[in-house]
Amino acid sequence: MANRYKLYNINNELLCTITDQSLKVLDTEFPVEVEIIERSYKPGADFPGIQRDESKELVFTYDINYQSEQDFRNYYNLLSRNFRATRTIRDDINSMTTDVLLNNQSVTYDEGGFNLGAKVTVTFVQLTPYWEDAAFTTLTASGIGTTQIVGINNGYIDTPPIITLTALEQITKFSIRILETGDGILIRDLQFGINGLNTYIIDNKEGTSELNQLDRRDKIKSGTGFFDMQVGSNTFDIQSNGNMLIEINFKKRYYI
Repeated sequence: MANRYKLYNINNELLCTITDQSLKVLDTEFPVEVEIIERSYKPGADFPGIQRDESKELVFTYDINYQSEQDFRNYYNLLSRNFRATRTIRDDINSMTTDVLLNNQSVTYDEGGFNLGAKVTVTFVQLTPYWEDAAFTTLTASGIGTTQIVGINNGYIDTPPIITLTALEQITKFSIRILETGDGILIRDLQFGINGLNTYIIDNKEGTSELNQLDRRDKIKSGTGFFDMQVGSNTFDIQSNGNMLIEINFKKRYYI
C-alpha cells in the first residue's frame, strides 16, 4: 500500500505521496438515485425516471504513533493540510485517478495515547463517483465534409470525450455525432477559422465549448449539446464545411 496514492491540488500540482504503510481504504458504498412511482392499485411500482449514480464517500484510515507530542502533531497537521487541499487522488498501482473533496476527519486516540498514538479516519466525497484512467486515450483525424472516427470505450461506464478541433480555413458550422446513440452537438460560428480564432475545445465533462478560450456555448444549436461515449464501440460522425484537424480524448471509467 505504501507509495500507492498521490494527492494533487486544484491546479493538478502534486501535494504529497502517501508513504504510510498503515493507510487503508475502508468499505465503500455505491448509492444510486432511482425515481419510481408506486402503483395505485397493483403491486409494486413503475419506473418513469432514470438511475443516477450519486456522489459517494471514499474513506481512508491510517495510524499515527510517535514518542513525542510535537512529532505526532506535526505529522497530523501536515497530512490534514494536504488532505484539505486535495482535489484529485491518483492510484499509482492501477494508474487511475478520481476527483474528490475532503468531507470529514476523525481521530480515535489509543488508550492513554493523547497526541502520541491514534487511528485517523479521513473521508473524501468523490465528486464524480468513479475512478478513471490517469492517461487519455487519443483519437486523431483530419478532413473536410464527412469524417468518421471509431473509438472503443472498454471501460465499464459511459465517459465524456474532450474534443479539440483546429481550423485550417474558415468553418462556419460543424457537427459531431455518435452514430450508435444519436447523441451529439452542432455548432454554428462565423468566427471559427478567422482572425486567429482557430481552436475549438468541446469539453463534455465540464460542459464547456470554447473558441480560443472564449465561451461559445451560445453557438450550440438548440436540441443538441454535450454527450458521453457509451461502453463499447462509438463511431464519431463529424460534418464540417471546411478543413480541420480533429483530436478526441477520453478516459475509461471504473467503479473500483
